[in-house]
Amino acid sequence: MVVQRGRWDFKKNKFVVGVVLTLNFKTTLFDSVFNKFEYFPKMFFSKIDFSSRLILVAFSLLISLKNHAQTSPDQQIVTGMVLKNDSEPLNSALFFAKLKVEWGIAVDSFSEKERTIVFAIDSAIVMMASMDYAVPMLEWAAPAGISWLWKTAKTDVQAHRSQIVISVAGKHGRSVKLYQDFTKIAAAVLETTASSGVFMPNQYLLLPRGFYVESVKKLRSGDLPVYLWTYFGMTQENGLASCYSWGLSEFGMKEMEINDTPRSIQEAHAIFFDAVEQVLHLNLRLKTGDKITIQNDESVAVQLSKGVLLDEVETVKILLK
Repeated sequence: MVVQRGRWDFKKNKFVVGVVLTLNFKTTLFDSVFNKFEYFPKMFFSKIDFSSRLILVAFSLLISLKNHAQTSPDQQIVTGMVLKNDSEPLNSALFFAKLKVEWGIAVDSFSEKERTIVFAIDSAIVMMASMDYAVPMLEWAAPAGISWLWKTAKTDVQAHRSQIVISVAGKHGRSVKLYQDFTKIAAAVLETTASSGVFMPNQYLLLPRGFYVESVKKLRSGDLPVYLWTYFGMTQENGLASCYSWGLSEFGMKEMEINDTPRSIQEAHAIFFDAVEQVLHLNLRLKTGDKITIQNDESVAVQLSKGVLLDEVETVKILLK
């Protein structure tokens, strides 16, 4: 199947964004390689090579914090990177001060060595590494091509010189909390460094600095900054609008779609955004026959079936007329 309109063709491993950009992916299975742990579960990582490398960076940092060096089969690691316009390592004093002032997160003890910082908050372990090289263009080119939230991403990201990899490790059942922690930490890094934005490779998300820092404020009122966690795809053809998500699987949920609705692309997107936010906020696991309430108290049924825009996965379709 040839995929059009800017979406991922899982069968051919291509992202089509006007023109076809081909990435070579591999599936990597890592066994128990860290002998410092009494037990380390076999883990299956993303098909994206770069994401796998980031996870390995996180694990190497985890080893450096011996007091917290315990993992379990239900562990989740949220990983992303702040794109920096210089090569300076993170100033830990400024970072921790910002984290405390903005979010009330006081870190009493941490491990810092050779451009890496490891510390614990709540029941999660945070691992940060200042890498003195840029993210390879091969990794961010496709996300930049579909980044409607950062329209100058191709130019801006090209200028970055280094990165700070952030990984937050905790239990799978606390995915939303892990993402909340990650987002607060990333925002604090953005505000204490010369940086342009954040890259979330698992979601194909590139997010500009200003938008990220503003969006994270939603957490103060109990709302969720879903634009920072999930990619929202939109297409329109022959007067019919469609939407899809990519990133809900990070929360153990099915991706969602709206297919070929006659409503405007703006209305379809607004409804879709509200639905995704509702699913995350209420931790809903939707199945065929369930209904969700959208704008104007309209009740809409959903269907669980093979994806249309995401044709290699099963998705929850909002049956919007």
